[in-house]
Amino acid sequence: MRLFTTSNTVEWFVLNAYALLLDALALGAVLSFFATAAKWGFHGVRAILSLATLVILALFLICNAVRLHSTYCAKRKFMRILLKKNRDGLNPDSFKDAFGAPCTRLIARYVLCTIGNGNDYPQIRKRFGIGRTDGQDFGIAKIFATHKEALEWLSARSS
Repeated sequence: MRLFTTSNTVEWFVLNAYALLLDALALGAVLSFFATAAKWGFHGVRAILSLATLVILALFLICNAVRLHSTYCAKRKFMRILLKKNRDGLNPDSFKDAFGAPCTRLIARYVLCTIGNGNDYPQIRKRFGIGRTDGQDFGIAKIFATHKEALEWLSARSS
């Protein structure tokens, strides 16, 4: 039985939305680099500073995009956990860990829309607060580690 009906392509774009944004910005920085080089060449202090700034910006964006792309599997597992926890009805407590990072908030919104409760997102957001970490680190690896029991339960139930 397939749990959700959206295509895998849409799911991939949702899970990689912020990484794709950084990819686009890095591409813009690289294109600006070539436009600057074509306009001024590699002569003069102004051109060298502009080119160095664009190279540093592009490298920063590419590194962060690669880091976000590398969390795809963890985000997908987190999304599947939320979908399975909310299969029988909306369980707002299952979204507690989903409001620490923009990527996971997007996953929470996608899951709510997938299960047909997209209008409940503002109430859940108010309940848990955007960015409310209470001194905890809510990176995707931390979220995945906190759901280890849920993964074990899911694997035991599916077999």
